[in-house]
Amino acid sequence: MIPVIEDYLSELIEAQFTRLYTTPTLVNTMLINRANRLSELLALLQSGTQIPIIWGYPRPTAQLPVICLMLSEDDEEELGLGDEDDYLYDETTSTVTGESQSVVYQPGAVYNNIPYIQVANPNVYSISSITNTSTNTTLDPSAYYLADATPGYITLDPSVVSDGDTLQVTYDYMANGNDPDTEVMYSSNFKIEVWSNNGVLTSQLYNLLKWALIDGRETLLGDGLFRQKLGGSDLYPAPQYFPSFVYRRALTFWCQYKASTQPSTQTSLITGVTVDTPTTFSAQIDF
Repeated sequence: MIPVIEDYLSELIEAQFTRLYTTPTLVNTMLINRANRLSELLALLQSGTQIPIIWGYPRPTAQLPVICLMLSEDDEEELGLGDEDDYLYDETTSTVTGESQSVVYQPGAVYNNIPYIQVANPNVYSISSITNTSTNTTLDPSAYYLADATPGYITLDPSVVSDGDTLQVTYDYMANGNDPDTEVMYSSNFKIEVWSNNGVLTSQLYNLLKWALIDGRETLLGDGLFRQKLGGSDLYPAPQYFPSFVYRRALTFWCQYKASTQPSTQTSLITGVTVDTPTTFSAQIDF
């Protein structure tokens, strides 16, 4: 599956800022401000107006201040984890164990010139035991061999079987399995921008964002975003707001994560191919 990182980031930021709306004075323990300029930030948090958190660029009429989530870069890593498809026969395959079946050895039945029997279920995984109930003997494992697992062919030592003997076979087989899935590694870089019409407020909200993501790093790690790294820079003013002046600062959030095509359903394994009606083709070549 592919994570929508904007969901994780916006959810975390909203949860962290909700704490501040509930107890605005917490900013005094989060930000070190020598000039005591937190009064406007406290007034904003106490006003009851929540700062919008949007995906993408805001429209010119958007309310300020605003926090914007934007993708800066999204790259597949050269050395991804599991770049190749997994096979169906993996730990996710559904295996039926201990299936027991009575099979009668048919006269003259041979596979590659060796006597054989065929069990009803294909894709045999292993054979637990074979008992010749006609002679009341349990066959030694060296006396039989899983010759072809897909159709369920089991070859037998000619000395342990006679025409018409009934054999009780206990075996495991694979009933179904997950479709192959691909897993790769991605690295993504997001810009989380703060827009406001006050330079000091923009800086303070930027640093609150930094606190929110550092404090919530373990939460994002639990969401599958690892090797997180933060950065930041000022941005040019937004021209669509002129003549008003809009201050912008971006916090960059870089992380790595796994993306996969893991299926949600299982599919039955192919059990064989049967041709119902033979078709004869004829051709005439004129010279």
